[in-house]
Amino acid sequence: MDALEAIGDPVRRRFVEYLAAGDAPAGALADLAAAEFAISQPAASRHLRVLRETGVVTSRVDGKQRVYTLDGAAIEAAADWFDRLRDFWPQRLDALETELARGGGTERRGVGRRTAEPRTERKHRDDLGRHRARWRAAHGDGGAELHATPAELWSALTEPERLARWIGRFSVDGHEYRLEMGDDSSGGVVSGRVLACEPERRILVLWQFSGEGQVEATTELEVAIKPVEDDRVSMSLTHRRVQAVSAAAYGAGWEDVLTHLAREVGGDPSPIGDRGYVGEAADPAAFDSALDVYRRVEAGLVRAQMIRSSGKSGVHLERHLDAPVSTVWDAITLPDRIGRWLWPVVEWPDDPERTRALQLGDAFVLGDANVPDSAHAMEVLALEHERLLSFTWGPERSAVTIRLAADGGGTLFVLDQDGIPDVFGAGRLRSAPDFAAGWHSLVDGLVLLLAGLSVPKPEGLWDAAYEVYAELDAREGSSTGG
Repeated sequence: MDALEAIGDPVRRRFVEYLAAGDAPAGALADLAAAEFAISQPAASRHLRVLRETGVVTSRVDGKQRVYTLDGAAIEAAADWFDRLRDFWPQRLDALETELARGGGTERRGVGRRTAEPRTERKHRDDLGRHRARWRAAHGDGGAELHATPAELWSALTEPERLARWIGRFSVDGHEYRLEMGDDSSGGVVSGRVLACEPERRILVLWQFSGEGQVEATTELEVAIKPVEDDRVSMSLTHRRVQAVSAAAYGAGWEDVLTHLAREVGGDPSPIGDRGYVGEAADPAAFDSALDVYRRVEAGLVRAQMIRSSGKSGVHLERHLDAPVSTVWDAITLPDRIGRWLWPVVEWPDDPERTRALQLGDAFVLGDANVPDSAHAMEVLALEHERLLSFTWGPERSAVTIRLAADGGGTLFVLDQDGIPDVFGAGRLRSAPDFAAGWHSLVDGLVLLLAGLSVPKPEGLWDAAYEVYAELDAREGSSTGG
């Protein structure tokens, strides 16, 4: 294996990107791999060994740890190889452009009208849900501008006394840090370690939040600073690998937290005093507005497809769930789990205690506030253990089929709702956008259940999804002449 093959792997390529900013110990690289790729420390060590053996990195022992350094010569050799292809690709792209102009890219049309699937979504088909969306708390491409010098902002970001005035009480224990936000009864705690620190330029940390009985997965937080003028800086904040669905709340929350930071560097004391950020929005209306915007963005990233055919509307939805197939299967077949993400259980087959899993042929009743009678009967049409569950749904007794498949460390969840006519419910006519938004927000609830998380204003998940699907449906209808 040579250097080019070595950096073809995404984990090893991430190590190279990380080391480009400076040397790093093996422990920090292992933490990085665990946070971004969910791989073990021995697996990370094997990737590092490949990079050493191919000359991409070198290592040295410093005390009790091994420190890695990027080998510039190996990277330069790889870059030279790519340079030799510079003249090749323009010719091939010109040929592709000519072919497309001739109609080589004409799309085949099916019987039903299916909403267009974005190129980005097709590219990341295997990553749906796993995306743990990346959010940037910034105003425009250049980041949020603050009235401060790089040194002043760095002080507010790193000095415990100043951190306590805008986000939380900061302490260090060995290589780990701890950030306490709010008081013991209503606050939360963040723990992690610093992965990279470039004074007055950049800081990268692992971030794990716990509070109100919830412990979130470890994520990665990066803040970058760039001077704009003598007394102004641009700051961007990127929170990576945040759990899907809760990512929108993080986006809105960071915008609000940065309001407190702006007050701190501007000499305007934040009302939180020295208690740390406790989730009390500096501007509640602005927080709610930002939450709505982020939710619409996230809904668009993992949207389902609306399928119209013969006057009926169906739905096709795919998500990657961060849980093994067995856990997801329990969530869609056990009454105590179904009732927490689908609809409340009203009647369960042959089981007054409501403990056994669904079986083929079972009839059961779930409540649904969006249908006229608030509850409807359902029947299991097909069942293959940990693979497939199909049941009837709605007044038309349409089939809804859920398929599960192992996908990396999680589960690929595929839901298909057969086409049904528009139906009157909740005081109005419900059609394709309603059905798509309904299943979308219900699966959002399943994501949160599997992660053991909750989000503020959960009723807003359906509203955000509906706006995305209604806009898409109107656009699709307009493009096809209605």
